Amino acid sequence: MRSWSLFDGSRRGEDDARAATDVEPPKPETVSEETVPTAVTCPLLPGLEDDVFLLLSDIYAESDELESTEVMRKRNSAYLDVVRAAFHQNEYLDIELVENLGDLADALLVAADDMSSEKRRLAHAGVVYFVRSDDVNDDLSDRTGFGDDLDVLSAVTRYLGRDDLIPKQM
Repeated sequence: MRSWSLFDGSRRGEDDARAATDVEPPKPETVSEETVPTAVTCPLLPGLEDDVFLLLSDIYAESDELESTEVMRKRNSAYLDVVRAAFHQNEYLDIELVENLGDLADALLVAADDMSSEKRRLAHAGVVYFVRSDDVNDDLSDRTGFGDDLDVLSAVTRYLGRDDLIPKQM
């Protein structure tokens, strides 16, 4: 009886040279659909630059476990505090825009509680994008730092059919 070594793939038996040519190695286990993870794909949002959409897609894909609305609202509030403090160092920050974005993020989180898990995931990804200062355009670096955040939150809100949440000033 011949057997395969689990370590090097070589055959053990009386005639190793002949055995290597007449017997095929064992086949690897097949992968069933249940063992293959499903790719998580962010919905295509019109109007976003490619690099902005790619970062939002990464955030969307990484958010398997959604934080509670309360935790996300606290993250939003804490980020607004950071930006308000930075405003004293950088008078070029558009603090009115930031406050409006914070209000939109908060309203989006509350509205997302009544949405499907996929839509809630998208809303959370949009807010996570907003509360990251190191996104595509560094939020705290200049006047246009929040332009990409505005694009993301607006696109997410429109995709979710909640245009009514977007402040009139934006």
